[in-house]
Amino acid sequence: MFCETFFLTTVLVVSGALVAPFGAMAMGADVDTYQDGSSDFWVFDVALSYRLLERYGIISVGATNLFDRHFQMYDQDLQNSRMQPARMAYWQITLALP
Repeated sequence: MFCETFFLTTVLVVSGALVAPFGAMAMGADVDTYQDGSSDFWVFDVALSYRLLERYGIISVGATNLFDRHFQMYDQDLQNSRMQPARMAYWQITLALP
């Protein structure tokens, strides 16, 4: 089995508190003898983060697989998957209390 992965990430920082990362991942895989065919695709992720005053934390919202690209891929690490098979929106709060 042959697999290539390419990551591209761009981060826009506005006034030090607002951060907007945009990422893309290209995957190219030739499937082994158990399955016929190959799968080449791009997956795009986007997020918007805001740093709280006095650096007490970060609030983030985002989406993975932004364009809802359907693909076939065998992920060997099911607990820490890098790929989302469907579009997913999320929010996250990270606190850093003194």
